Amino acid sequence: MSNNKQDNITTAVVLIVAAIVIVVGAVVIITVIKDSLYKTVYEDKQEVYRDSVENTKVHIDNMREQLREQHPDWTDEQIKDTVIDSLRDFMYSLEYSDDSYMWVHEIENYDGGDKYAKRLIHPNLKNMEGALLSTNTVDIEGNMPYKEELEGIKKDGHVFFTYNFKELNSDLIRKKLTYSSLYPDYNWIICRGVSVNRIDKEARDSFNSELPVLITVIVIYGILVFLMLIYVIYLLRKLENVKKERDTYVRELDMVNMASKAKVNFLFSVSHDVREHTENVIKYNNLAMENTGDERQVREYLFAAKKSAEELDKIITEAGKMALIDSKDVVLDESIVDIRSITKDIDKAIALAAEDKNINLSIKDKAITHYKVYADKIRLRQISMILITNALRYTKSGGTVECIFEELDSKKDGYALYRLVVADTGVGMTEGVARDIFDLIIEDEDSESLEGQNTKLELNVCKRIVESFGGDIRVDTKRGRGTKIIVELPLRIGE
Repeated sequence: MSNNKQDNITTAVVLIVAAIVIVVGAVVIITVIKDSLYKTVYEDKQEVYRDSVENTKVHIDNMREQLREQHPDWTDEQIKDTVIDSLRDFMYSLEYSDDSYMWVHEIENYDGGDKYAKRLIHPNLKNMEGALLSTNTVDIEGNMPYKEELEGIKKDGHVFFTYNFKELNSDLIRKKLTYSSLYPDYNWIICRGVSVNRIDKEARDSFNSELPVLITVIVIYGILVFLMLIYVIYLLRKLENVKKERDTYVRELDMVNMASKAKVNFLFSVSHDVREHTENVIKYNNLAMENTGDERQVREYLFAAKKSAEELDKIITEAGKMALIDSKDVVLDESIVDIRSITKDIDKAIALAAEDKNINLSIKDKAITHYKVYADKIRLRQISMILITNALRYTKSGGTVECIFEELDSKKDGYALYRLVVADTGVGMTEGVARDIFDLIIEDEDSESLEGQNTKLELNVCKRIVESFGGDIRVDTKRGRGTKIIVELPLRIGE
């Protein structure tokens, strides 16, 4: 009887301990998952807010660029006023699902003070736009939000911070999460914020949607601590997979956005090439007018001007086509092409640009047996022009750019293998930049500028064309020692 009683006590103790372990484990599990979910929601919000504000800054840059092209006679102030009106309409029309909104302050004194900035655009305080702001403003908890914002802007150019504010159409005081970023050209602070209560609600809703499943699992497997722990490990892994899937989706979306942005930047950059060939036409015509007594020289200048005009027409045509190129292969329009005509045309089209930069340019063919091949002449010229133009772009005055077309042995009957080598004595690239130079999605230090983005886009297009020919392209470069790009194309013999 005594043993039974002891066994009962032991059993009771084990059951109590197991119950405590299960309860504590359940509480710990729920707390961990809840905290992780809350953290993920907050991090996602911060990422979304940062991206939306920074994309707005890019949008402002694009608006300014378009206005300059559309209205070259406008002053900077006219452009700025038009941007403000457009931005105000844009921010007024925004309706985010989390009730967040965007606004703009204009800094007038970076040292702070009672009139350090004015409220430029604010969808929720339209009647207070133009009001002056003070870094001495204090919220209900004694925080100085405008001062904190200005200090963060001065330090890093952007800042996340929280402060208390009075809800719209209410006397309730809420805490707000805000991301602010400086647009330095206009001294604007562009912000996006939302009530922390709203974020908490989204986190709770997300948690509550998963809570029934979690409780069911704990009830069913509550007395089986070991199995419960195994399931939790499984659940956490599943949560990680969901996050990975979300990250994959975000990356794909970024790829679409960046490709779109790259194409837009390319269309803007086309103006540089258009201007270059336009200047060629003008220069050659001026030279022809200055040498009217030399008929042979005049003919040469007019012929060169004609070639530049033809290049100008092709650039404009290609710019239109480029906006339509996504991940699909480039469609080739093959006909019989003479390699010699391409080298001559390119030499005439690019010679003046090299001369203007005082760069020694050499374009020649080597060991070519089969000059006539079936190929897309425009695409061959495009490959060559992209590589030579980029070589000139990154080569300093007094440097050298060499372009060589040569024929190699081909193992495929009826085909010849051609190699195009473009080598320069320019700035070169680091190993990391060279590895990803054809990839639009991967960011590097050279792709932060518009010039770097255009270079990556052009080389990406060049790679697609080469691959459409069934060829290969590679880079040999070192920082400070120049760059060599090698293209190999198998082309069907046309003779």
